[in-house]
Amino acid sequence: MISFTKADLDMVQDPHNDTLLVTLKIGDWQVRRILIDHGSSCDIMYVRCYKELDLHPDDLEQSDNPMVGFNGTLTWPLGATNLEVQAGSKKVKMKFAVIDTPFPYNIILGRPWLHVMRVVPSMLHQLLRFPTDQGIEEVRRGPSTSENFHYGGNEVHL
Repeated sequence: MISFTKADLDMVQDPHNDTLLVTLKIGDWQVRRILIDHGSSCDIMYVRCYKELDLHPDDLEQSDNPMVGFNGTLTWPLGATNLEVQAGSKKVKMKFAVIDTPFPYNIILGRPWLHVMRVVPSMLHQLLRFPTDQGIEEVRRGPSTSENFHYGGNEVHL
């Protein structure tokens, strides 16, 4: 059973109205500023993140479906890419829509990833919990003040 307790709030400045931002391994990279959004019907990678991961535009799969934002505006993805996402010991391959829109985050992980991972997010507690073969694991809110990528000990600044 996955649950949250008052003790889980010890590492959180409460009260707060913060978004849940985590750092996860995407492919071979540790990517910061990943927004967890249970309201998003797809997983999204912003083009500047795609480029920072040294992924080539020619490798994108064609995507013919527009995305509709919360204000009803249409955004056409540049394409889609499949990448492995690792949280704790659990890895899953996910399809990301790659879009070219200014956004303060690098990636949005929405319901597709949350459901595949069986993640239970708690915005209040600023953490994710999910079942694995080893038991329940968690990912706490990651550093959010920097928009850096880490690879093999190297940092690339956006």
